[in-house]
Amino acid sequence: MPGTANFLGSLLGLVSIGLELGDRRGSNVPDDTAVVDELRALDATVTNDGELALREASELQPPFFCIGSGPDLGIASFGVAKFIEAAATVGVAQDLEEWAHEQFFTTKPGTSVFLHASSAAVLDRAQRVAGSAVKVGGRLVTFSPEPLGVAEERHWALRATNERLAPLVGWDPMAISSQRGCAPTPVNPRWNAGAEGGIRTHDRRFTKPMLYP
Repeated sequence: MPGTANFLGSLLGLVSIGLELGDRRGSNVPDDTAVVDELRALDATVTNDGELALREASELQPPFFCIGSGPDLGIASFGVAKFIEAAATVGVAQDLEEWAHEQFFTTKPGTSVFLHASSAAVLDRAQRVAGSAVKVGGRLVTFSPEPLGVAEERHWALRATNERLAPLVGWDPMAISSQRGCAPTPVNPRWNAGAEGGIRTHDRRFTKPMLYP
């Protein structure tokens, strides 16, 4: 997936800095082995989540919302960026609380609302926001270790992991879904003006499933 290697590399760098600082202060932080285990598990997750990703990609209609709090908000922003860049599909990333005060009022029946809740600290608020999304007819998709228990929830299970390492695995669902839902069809011919050889990432439209080479 274009941009994923850079994103994951940046995450690893930030996680490493955070863990080192935590260790110096005597905090109980995951060791290097735990980080490696998460990355190995991520490889299997990316491989096994193809069917779920294809389902979400085929049913998504723009615009959509991708929401979360804390580290999950960064993951939500990355997911929206992948759909915009790879599938030319418009979405908005927003904080859980802010969504309830803003985008909630523009959520219509069938609007996709992707909700990230990787931390136990956000579960209570996430459940309330999820219920609000369903109440107005939103198509709710949750990314969390366990379902939020909301009616009509479409749950995508995340690997239960140390909260400090959750960002290393939480980006997978949206990125893989955007990959499964795009084909190399130009959206705007002018984007190709002056380009030499091949179709660039930005020249793709949300059409039919086709993996990147």
